[in-house]
Amino acid sequence: MTARKLATRTLPSARSLRCARVLAELRNVAFAARRTHLSQADFCAEIRSLEGTFGSALFNGRRADAHVMLEALDRALSRNGISREPD
Repeated sequence: MTARKLATRTLPSARSLRCARVLAELRNVAFAARRTHLSQADFCAEIRSLEGTFGSALFNGRRADAHVMLEALDRALSRNGISREPD
């Protein structure tokens, strides 16, 4: 993807990405919210925002499986013409 195309896309916030990483690591919304110093409502809003950015659910219901999340993220990135792999 060219820099120009990337510049026109809405990129996820660092906060949203951190929430997703912590949720994938801990596999528990309450613990992940506590670890990120957010209320559960604010934490879930960050996850929904991230999912909205990629246009795909990144987590399967109540289970936060890192492998499932990364596969969903890869699919979302591919649909948007972005690769996680360095060029």
